[in-house]
Amino acid sequence: MESKMSKDNKASPEATDGVVDLKANAAELAKLELEQARAGLAKLPILGPALWLYARDATRKYIFLGDVDWLVLPPVILDQCRLYTKNGIPFAFFTWAAVSDSVDARLRSGIPKIAPHEWKSGPHVWLIDMVAPFGQADEMLAELLRNVLRGKAVRALLPDPQQGGKLAVREWPAAAPTEPVRQ
Repeated sequence: MESKMSKDNKASPEATDGVVDLKANAAELAKLELEQARAGLAKLPILGPALWLYARDATRKYIFLGDVDWLVLPPVILDQCRLYTKNGIPFAFFTWAAVSDSVDARLRSGIPKIAPHEWKSGPHVWLIDMVAPFGQADEMLAELLRNVLRGKAVRALLPDPQQGGKLAVREWPAAAPTEPVRQ
């Protein structure tokens, strides 16, 4: 490989174009990542109240901090969550995903975890988590389906009391539900 040298024995810009381009690309990528982080961080004030609710829910208070990366952060950043408050106090937190055919099939098979990149990967809407440690999940779910997820068929993996609490797929048509949900 031949490089061109200037009078003071330094490589000329032509000789370092590849390096200059890599540095410029890295700088632009870092700038883009910072802009995306800024947009995501602007949504994080919801995280404290959501985690407070998880800590008060008997079945969720022992989740690992690492689970927050796949269970809580993606829906917060993607605007696929709803925090309910009463008199300024967090009362319930719901998350949903719009998943691809393959993720839909996996969820239907009873595997409730999805990767961060799968939260917004297709047309199938799934409720991923309903955290309502103080009750009234039915009322808030009806509101969510009626106002936020209006016109969409929605599914969820929920414990089935008739099967000893084993997870079963529950489906709601595009209209609002008429029967209560059992958490």
